[in-house]
Amino acid sequence: MALEALAATARPAPRQPILKEAEEARTLRFARTCYDHLAGTLSVRVATAPAKIQVIEPQGQRFSVTSRGEQWFHERGLDVSAARGQRRQFASRCLDWTERHHHIGGAIGAMLLGHFLRCGWIARRTGTRALRVTALGEHEIERFLRS
Repeated sequence: MALEALAATARPAPRQPILKEAEEARTLRFARTCYDHLAGTLSVRVATAPAKIQVIEPQGQRFSVTSRGEQWFHERGLDVSAARGQRRQFASRCLDWTERHHHIGGAIGAMLLGHFLRCGWIARRTGTRALRVTALGEHEIERFLRS
């Protein structure tokens, strides 16, 4: 009887809402940072679109920027020469753990993440590596990726 009385007055143990956890996992899977570059579903899209139009090409464990790609990046205000001159990998092929496809790492990957953030197309989420695409970014990222 004493246990029943205690149970009746005790507060239920706090628990994490399952929906909140599922939403956090979904946002992390869609767009996040991987060290200093973009990762997730969005990053695979950012790597796949330029590959389809022969801007970048996979070469072993890295990407190379084609001569067409040099011009493509230049038209978008991005300096491939400056990225190439950095003391780090130029354009690594980084395997995305949620998508099981490669995204762009290295100096080019960091350059793309920085550009998207500066343009206000994506924004960081507080307290996590997750990123969100802004209303502006929904339109501009697709435009950026077109040939």
